[in-house]
Amino acid sequence: MPEHKHRHGVSRVGWRIASARAIVAETGANIGAIAKSATRMVTGKPLQAASVPVSFDLRQVNAFGPAQHQGSSERCIAYAIAGALEGRVAYRDTVALGLPPGLPIDLDEVAFVQDVGSSRSLEKHVSTAESKGISLQGGSLRIVPKFSFRRGIARMRQAIYEDGPLLSVMIVYSNFDNFTDILYEPQGSPAPDGHAVCIVGYEGAEGGAAGCWIVRNSYGTGWGGDNGYFKVRYDNKTLSLGNVCYSATQVKRG
Repeated sequence: MPEHKHRHGVSRVGWRIASARAIVAETGANIGAIAKSATRMVTGKPLQAASVPVSFDLRQVNAFGPAQHQGSSERCIAYAIAGALEGRVAYRDTVALGLPPGLPIDLDEVAFVQDVGSSRSLEKHVSTAESKGISLQGGSLRIVPKFSFRRGIARMRQAIYEDGPLLSVMIVYSNFDNFTDILYEPQGSPAPDGHAVCIVGYEGAEGGAAGCWIVRNSYGTGWGGDNGYFKVRYDNKTLSLGNVCYSATQVKRG
């Protein structure tokens, strides 16, 4: 397979700020101005024992089309946010939005990038999606989401089952761009910037040794060993997947 030349476009500084703000929102800690800007990032619904299946994959309910390809750009955040909204709408909102039920939708990542501008901040992308929405290809409709923060395996699993896919950020290593398998294990050196992805499902119980996330990448269907999707173990702390994670809990027409 030819070598990929992808660029990972999540600012590490912005990622750390988003993580700090989210932790403030979750714990109620008071860290000055950070706390003021974190009020909308809530941890979500109370957990209910045995409220979700052991394994769940949004691909199996036709919530996703083929994995998109960001090309050589740094705009992985735009593609991950668009993917999260596409899955959410197909899973929960087609009837309410007047769209054909049971079919994946296709949002315009290029137009969204133009709305965001040159920023590589995760928060800038999230706030732009919430304020302006993202248009369908062809511009016939704009989808405007409301995001909430999710943290922890149990809460993330519940959010995927109840609300749809999660927007998340991870550290990738030098073996990621040309990865050809399904279960990703880091090798080599970490990339200088983070990489945004979309978590579309999970396998196994929270405490299970083989439990893992099912993740949609934005390098096209030829990447990896599962048509552009891959898996990450719950307990793989090296990648930091899920440390910053958002769920689209509300969606409306713009």
